[in-house]
Amino acid sequence: MRLVAFVQGSSVCLGCHVNQTSKKYLSLSMTISRRNFLKQSILSLSVLNCFVERSLQAEVCYDNYAKSYDNLETSVWNRLFQLDRLRKELLTYISGGIVLEVGVGTGLNLESYPWQVMKQFIGVDTSSSMLEQARNKLNSLSINNDVDWELIEASVTRLPFPDNYFDHVVDSFGLCVFDNPYLALKEMSRVCKKDGTILLLEHSSSPYWMVREYQRWTGNLVAKMAKGCHWSVPLQDLLKHLHLYTIYQKYKLLGTVSLHVVSK
Repeated sequence: MRLVAFVQGSSVCLGCHVNQTSKKYLSLSMTISRRNFLKQSILSLSVLNCFVERSLQAEVCYDNYAKSYDNLETSVWNRLFQLDRLRKELLTYISGGIVLEVGVGTGLNLESYPWQVMKQFIGVDTSSSMLEQARNKLNSLSINNDVDWELIEASVTRLPFPDNYFDHVVDSFGLCVFDNPYLALKEMSRVCKKDGTILLLEHSSSPYWMVREYQRWTGNLVAKMAKGCHWSVPLQDLLKHLHLYTIYQKYKLLGTVSLHVVSK
């Protein structure tokens, strides 16, 4: 696999294929200060974690517990940490038009959508059993007949939609479990209109260094206990590398959970 880190606008090829790019890399490193080079290298390495496809051993088969998933996600802990409120708040930034939710799962967000202003809704997920639960919820909701909705089994890293198609793209706690959060966010950006918004509610790397270190040391344990969740996604770095700018952001739980409204 060829991995690329970005340093001062130039590409540095990591891994085995270093023969041509390494010369440019050496030339570049001689023209910038050691301090700036170190700063850029640290930033690139933090994002590098998101470029690498996670091991198949870390993946979770969501089909196996689709029927009980809602009980896990609506537990007393979620209410205690007010994650349900954050979900509802995230969807208040939808002003209408065509909406995509990636990693829609069993449809935990469906009841909170402003259906009265929406024209079309599409939800995607890789789990057919999770989509079945979401479909049951949609059929039970009193949705305006003018709103078209569809659920599609698809990967967030290969969305089957044209560029600049959606007014809003929604993701709640998906980047921490997607195989490649960088490619996932890149795809969200691709299909979102230039004047649209990407609405993110995510586990993220805390802005507080002590909490950030705790996340780093406990990352593997949390992933094993929490459905493969990698709870220290370097979201700010991902947004920066994809040239997405933040319209609004909000941090909770010492910065380990963040709500972002971003645009291209």
